[in-house]
Amino acid sequence: MTSPRILFLKTLDNSIASGNPSITLLVETLCSRGYIVDERSWLTPDPLLGPLTLAILKTYDIVTFITCYEYNRHFDEFQSFVQNIVIPARDAGVRIINAPGLVAWNAEKSYLQELHRDLGIDIPETVFINLDDSNAKTSGTGVSSPAESERRHIDKLTALLETGNVVVKPSVSASATETYLLTPSHSADEIATTFNKVYSFTRALSASASVMLQRYEPAIQNGEYSLVFLRGEYSHTMLKVPKSGDYRTQEDFGARVRVLEEDKVPAMGKRVGEKVVEYVKDRFGGDVGYLRLDGVVRDGGQFVLIEAEMLEPWVYLDAEVVRREGRVVSWLGIDIETTSP
Repeated sequence: MTSPRILFLKTLDNSIASGNPSITLLVETLCSRGYIVDERSWLTPDPLLGPLTLAILKTYDIVTFITCYEYNRHFDEFQSFVQNIVIPARDAGVRIINAPGLVAWNAEKSYLQELHRDLGIDIPETVFINLDDSNAKTSGTGVSSPAESERRHIDKLTALLETGNVVVKPSVSASATETYLLTPSHSADEIATTFNKVYSFTRALSASASVMLQRYEPAIQNGEYSLVFLRGEYSHTMLKVPKSGDYRTQEDFGARVRVLEEDKVPAMGKRVGEKVVEYVKDRFGGDVGYLRLDGVVRDGGQFVLIEAEMLEPWVYLDAEVVRREGRVVSWLGIDIETTSP
């Protein structure tokens, strides 16, 4: 019997397991059980094998996006790859995790508006600045010049700052790249400079992206809850506490990250995750192998969704509770029991 073949898609040429104990454990577990595990860049042709084509994808049993870090820096090319290569591979019978339609939708953070609108999920007050509007070429009734659009958007940001702090970031960013916290004490020049910096970076990524003006959530100082769902079922939660004086919850910025005790996991967060899983299953079909739901809990107990990551989130498969309960590979739909050494 031929060994099952699994392909991990990646953007860059470096090893998917480099500096990532979660993926290292996953690959080691799969290989130890006889699976053939490959990794290929969807962006850069292999020096020996050439570009990643539909014909190549069709030779695999499972293809996953979970290691597609840095896709956001090649956003339009990534969306084209999903539409022209991955979706036809799915239609040919290859299992794609997560479902390609879901991944294309989740790649840009305007999905938060839809989760709020369709499910009533609480999100921070957020304004999305459409870059197409900012790129208008002529002035006149109903059409703004670039300078007029810039002034209007900065005025909108300034108005938001009158009632509290605002986070400015691209809608396709990852790991807090080009993400800034503005406060009412910032000067008009500082506000304009920050907005224009994020705008320029975002536009360089994709004309279809947006600049996000997002109300800062003070509860982030108590920690961000990252609830992980594997194969549609709740698995575990990580608590990420920013370092003193910061608001970013990534370890690269000094945040402390640990597995959260089960009795401290916000029940409302679990319910939100369950609603999101059902919503995307109904909307996109296919596999929802992994979801990381990031949110904070306000003083009144309200769970506020910051992100619902279903493309390339770190899901901490190396957490002891995941290893102990044999869930390291469960999101792939593979029945392999994994125990702690």
